[in-house]
Amino acid sequence: MATIDLGKLKMTNRGTWSSGTAYVVDDIVQYTDGGTLSTYLAVAGSTGQAPSSGGTENASFWKFMAKGTDQIAISYNAVSTTDFTVSSSNAYFVDTSAGAITVTLPASPSDGSFFKLSDYKRTFQTNNVLLAANGNNIEGEPDDFILSGRGTAIEMAYNGTGGRGWKFMSYTTEGQSSRVNHANQGMGSKRWIHASSDADEVYMDGNDMVHRFLTSGTFTVASVGTDSLYGDKIEYLIVGGGGGGGSHHGSGGGAGGYRANSAYDFTVTAQAYSITIGAGGSHQTGNGYGNNGSASTAFGMTSDGGGGGGGNPNSGRSGGSGGGGAHSGGHGNATGNGTGHRGGSNGHHTGGGGGGAGEPGADHYGNHMAGQGGRGLENDIEGRGKSLDNHYAGGGGAAGHNHTSCPAGGVGGGGQGGSGYGIDGTGGGGGGTDGSSGGHRRGGQGGDGIVVIRYRAKE
Repeated sequence: MATIDLGKLKMTNRGTWSSGTAYVVDDIVQYTDGGTLSTYLAVAGSTGQAPSSGGTENASFWKFMAKGTDQIAISYNAVSTTDFTVSSSNAYFVDTSAGAITVTLPASPSDGSFFKLSDYKRTFQTNNVLLAANGNNIEGEPDDFILSGRGTAIEMAYNGTGGRGWKFMSYTTEGQSSRVNHANQGMGSKRWIHASSDADEVYMDGNDMVHRFLTSGTFTVASVGTDSLYGDKIEYLIVGGGGGGGSHHGSGGGAGGYRANSAYDFTVTAQAYSITIGAGGSHQTGNGYGNNGSASTAFGMTSDGGGGGGGNPNSGRSGGSGGGGAHSGGHGNATGNGTGHRGGSNGHHTGGGGGGAGEPGADHYGNHMAGQGGRGLENDIEGRGKSLDNHYAGGGGAAGHNHTSCPAGGVGGGGQGGSGYGIDGTGGGGGGTDGSSGGHRRGGQGGDGIVVIRYRAKE
């Protein structure tokens, strides 16, 4: 009787694929490719033909039946106290308490390679970590990166498409949330200045980092960069506190002294720089001249506080810019510690405006018409564009006799003169007050100073 061969009547599960096993059509195997376990169906006989490679099936012999998803696994290493090279899917605690450490990234990473790293003893701000690029880009740049933020924690992943290379998927330091921005405080390319501070505002403007100090603090340069033009250069603005306005036929307070280089031409080195913000001159009541503002200092330079505005019978005071002259007293002059100008001249019962960084305070004029404050200077270091917001160090306006005029403060924060109360300055001199009606004799308070630092942080 003839024998009929019906062949294979069902698929056969052959278990885990093995290179030494012969497989035939309709065999089923399980195979792990790059950490992903999948199931495959044989479409041709083979021996030693792996079902897939790099996530792509070996289509001449196998087809996916059920493709697995990537397994997310990470190994935590012992605390690292010396230089080491990263391996993908690993997490590292790094202890720099004894000295700086170089962490070398893999030379031949695959797309999707990732690792985590954290500041074990919160000492990166003292002893930095250098991320050595090892032939691959970091955030599209070939340079090494530096981590210098206290309590830094990062996660990085690699994708070679488009030349971006290693990317920061998350980045945090103490007091700073993750912004996934490769020019944050405490992290950046070795090509540029690498600095941090306790400034009131720290932000990116285009390719530059800006530190805006409204209160005293510290600007710390962790390292200077390798770029020939910008690697160790900053732009700065230093303005002293404005002088207070005078009371009783009072004149405007002078603006604080103004210093700015308006270019990347001031050289810094790796060190901590103390930043002092000068307070504005306090309110003056009764009969008398306004109080001087305090000096602002940074990088060994001083911008004097503005001179207080004159108040019957006292003259305006000298300062960064001079206070205006009052009823029977002359105007104050600029000291020369920072750009400034004299206050405006007085007339009978009428004060002159406080001096500003851009011009002198206006003299009294006409019939008891008080002088306005001298204008400040324009500077776009903060990145605000062309507007009145980017003027600094305007003088305060004076007050006219019997409330006949209350002229404006100078552009750049100068306070307006007032018939009862002089208006406080906002970064410039305070306004003077008339006070001839009795009771309302308080010159405006000078505005506090400011220091702004700007430097290149990315291409």
